[in-house]
Amino acid sequence: GMNNIFNLSEAPALSAVLIRKIWPRSIHSMAIWIVGGAGIFFLILAVIIGEIFVSFFAWSLATFGVLLFFYGFIQHGFSYSGRIKLSEAIMRIKKGEDINLALFFDFYATRAVLNSGPLRNIPSIYSLTDQLLKEKRMKWVCMRLGLDANQVRKDLSAMPFVSDAGDLFFRTIKLAAHHAEHRNHKFIGILDLFSALAVENPNFKKYLFEHGIEPKDFDLIVHWQDHVQHIVDHRRRFWLRENLFRGEPIGKGWSGGFTPLLDAYSTDITQAVQTRGLNTRIIGRKKEIETIEQVLAKAGQNNVLLVGEAGVGRETILYGFAKRMLEGKSIEQLNRQKLIQLDLSSAIAGLKTIGEIDGRVKQLFSEAIHASNIILIIQNFHHFFGQSFADGVIDISRAIVPFIKSSHMQLIAITTHEGYHEKIEKLGELKDAFHVLEVQEPDIMSVRQILMDSIMQFEYKYKIFFPYASIKAIVDFSDRYIQNVPFPEKAVDLLEEVSVLASRNKKNIVTVDDVAAIVSSRTQVPVGSVQEEEKEKLLHLEDLIHQRIIDQEEAVSAIANAMRRARAGISNTSKRPIGSFLFLGPTGVGKTETAKALAHVYFGSDTRMVRFDMSEYNAPDSEQRLIGSPATREEGTLTTAVRENPFCLLLLDELEKANSKVLNLFLQVLDEGHLTDGWGRKVVFTHTIIIATSNAGAEYIREAIKQSKNREELSKGLIEYLLAQALFKPEFLNRFDGTIVFKPLEREHVVQIIKMLINNLSTQLYHEKGIKILADDNAINKLLELGFSQNFGGRELRRIVQENVEDEIAKKILSSELKHGDTFVLKSENLSR
Repeated sequence: GMNNIFNLSEAPALSAVLIRKIWPRSIHSMAIWIVGGAGIFFLILAVIIGEIFVSFFAWSLATFGVLLFFYGFIQHGFSYSGRIKLSEAIMRIKKGEDINLALFFDFYATRAVLNSGPLRNIPSIYSLTDQLLKEKRMKWVCMRLGLDANQVRKDLSAMPFVSDAGDLFFRTIKLAAHHAEHRNHKFIGILDLFSALAVENPNFKKYLFEHGIEPKDFDLIVHWQDHVQHIVDHRRRFWLRENLFRGEPIGKGWSGGFTPLLDAYSTDITQAVQTRGLNTRIIGRKKEIETIEQVLAKAGQNNVLLVGEAGVGRETILYGFAKRMLEGKSIEQLNRQKLIQLDLSSAIAGLKTIGEIDGRVKQLFSEAIHASNIILIIQNFHHFFGQSFADGVIDISRAIVPFIKSSHMQLIAITTHEGYHEKIEKLGELKDAFHVLEVQEPDIMSVRQILMDSIMQFEYKYKIFFPYASIKAIVDFSDRYIQNVPFPEKAVDLLEEVSVLASRNKKNIVTVDDVAAIVSSRTQVPVGSVQEEEKEKLLHLEDLIHQRIIDQEEAVSAIANAMRRARAGISNTSKRPIGSFLFLGPTGVGKTETAKALAHVYFGSDTRMVRFDMSEYNAPDSEQRLIGSPATREEGTLTTAVRENPFCLLLLDELEKANSKVLNLFLQVLDEGHLTDGWGRKVVFTHTIIIATSNAGAEYIREAIKQSKNREELSKGLIEYLLAQALFKPEFLNRFDGTIVFKPLEREHVVQIIKMLINNLSTQLYHEKGIKILADDNAINKLLELGFSQNFGGRELRRIVQENVEDEIAKKILSSELKHGDTFVLKSENLSR
């Protein structure tokens, strides 16, 4: 029955909770101090006067004080006598067996449930939620979420209760048991109950939703508090092995060989980790650490080359490896090793000949081998390999290769992608002595956890508080707007910058707006306003584009709809570009101008458009030119442009003329939102709008329009035509959010374009010189004749206006015929070109 699933009277912690009700912690602590202090006083008195009665009294008090102390010490140290693990209990419940989960409740969970209602009754989840919100740890969780626990209690009490017949409570404790198992708890605690209530208490669930708190974020904060409490509890337990041996044990240096030179130029990473404490979490690097262990533990050549950009977390992996060795959790033969970082630059500084350098390197490596318990680390490994000593370039390859090929040597070298491809990869014998391990950026959730683990140090240092929303903003904004630095470094840098600015401005709490302001100043992108105005822009995108684009109603509507779908998340494009479109249509119908208009509307400026003429990338080596090549030592034109300007519209003109390998490159970009450049670095396109243009099929479009085909028929027929001509592959066309067909311009549309060009020129001239422009219909018709043709559309219009209007006005201003306040009247007889 239900009481078999939960019967609090059988909880091992119940007696401790009931005693604590009678004997509160404050009274218990006071009693220890009074009795213990009196005992010590009488013991001293007994020694001084030698009185037997006093001695007996003193020893009695001292013994009582010690018993009191240990009573309090062990009061929570209960265990389930049935010797069944929580995970086993959950498995048995799944099989339909009755297991009393109260047996696994810790002191605080037992107390919370007991305070929620009578002992023999099943408590209400509403009452239990209220009780938990009184706990200090729950208040911490609420504070991080930007909530006040007392206000939450008040608001929840005002909400109408949904019927709670007991099923909700049993679902809650079962879910809490799953949370406890997932968090490696031996018992079910208040945090596990709190996580479960956020799902099972309908009022609490609704409250969190209304305050914009997602379930995964809530769980992350609860998990964070669990980790913080774990650290606090761990440090209190001074008797634990890792706390007792935080300092270096006496004689540890004697356990290996004599290494005087190595000691002078190195740092003991193992000792640094031990001093810092073993409760530091290493997040998301389990796979890399296990690979290092497997390589170092195997027979024969056992060296590792970590390849990754600075700031991506290469050193963190080494700290995690050192931590596992210290805890005795690594492979057996590695647990006795020391991880030593060699400062090779300092070790060879000042040496003048190749012989001296080689001799120093050999001496250092010989000491490491003879010590027999050292794994060496060398940072910036690529710095030590060059062509010739005469040019001032160091090359230690001759000295180092015999050592690293030896089975007695263990080396972890660290380099960048560029350093690896430029230097190490070319030295075949050197490269073959290493297992190459590529270190990628951690994902967003891992970076959030990394920041959360370090945030309290910043809070203590700068006397400020970071709600979770601001931590989330730091990670999300650095991901979106800062592309030239990898995760997690860019997030940590931004955290430091926000902390300094908030402290300088005497702010106690950091908000999302504070983070946005700093990112805006760093990237020159209006982060705050983009966030706030993006919805408004998307809702009125057609009108905003039509301020610059005449006609093409169907094309503009299709772009706006596709953009709205992509940004609303309906298209499942979180990792793909903001939007991607293929613009098809004849020359001069507004494809490029529409791209400029979209860049201006969405990103705030035409300068946010990066343009590539794809006809220049039709040679076999075009792919290398776009992504870069270590062989030619050139950076990629495309990857550099996007890395330096990630928040942009990327325009690919005349795409059909590009080499097939280039099209395959963009296939990956459109599908995955990133590509890897020639140096092995990841370049993200998640924050770009990609527009490809092509005038392939222009004749088909003209014929289809003559046949009065509607947009859907025209688009479908054009795609079939392009596939039949083998200009694009089906999988390539399918990757675009929209294939937009632009129709040839009619004469009335061209007239509107001319009027718009003259009006824009007049507005600009009035602001700068105070001069207006007027043009009669005859003049506009004459410009139409000069600048429009069916083959080239309106492409020549801008040039015709420049030559016939701007040039004429410039002459008149220079000759003082036009002055501030004048109006220039454009007449057809003056238009001769």
